[in-house]
Amino acid sequence: AALSLLAGCTHVRAVRTLAAGETELAIDEGGPIVLGVGAQRALFPFGSPGLALRHGFERGEIHGAVHALPAAFGVVWLEAGGSFRLFDQRGARPYLLTTLAVHAATDGPHWVGATQLTLVASWAHREGRVVPYLGWDSILAFPDVRYVGAAFAGVRVGSKVFLAPELRWLLPWE
Repeated sequence: AALSLLAGCTHVRAVRTLAAGETELAIDEGGPIVLGVGAQRALFPFGSPGLALRHGFERGEIHGAVHALPAAFGVVWLEAGGSFRLFDQRGARPYLLTTLAVHAATDGPHWVGATQLTLVASWAHREGRVVPYLGWDSILAFPDVRYVGAAFAGVRVGSKVFLAPELRWLLPWE
């Protein structure tokens, strides 16, 4: 179950880094989550609420998150990582960001982990209040080594309080 959660949802979606010295505490709600296709499909109409903390520095940021829903099932799931701005937006060229995160989940005797490498291209409009984006997640889960790729696209609307509907397409490698 924890591996499915790791492949299906992340809370710290950095589309753009925070300014140097800026800190953000966020309560967020991921989901709904649909796993699989056809008869094997599972729908979680509720998301996975979480608490995330981000802190900006020159050209990047660090972040961490606690995922709350797994705790209801006796699983502790933590996430930590950092983002680095590769390019600023200039004309048609997008803002380009890469993020590396490490996930760890345990129910006590069992554990699962994952590394997640993300590349996001975004274009800010209306003084940064509307930011469409698209990207790719590469997730490597362990101890059973499994790769999951995920293409995603979304739009972040708002500034301090925002909505970011996102569509993801998971490509598991069996």
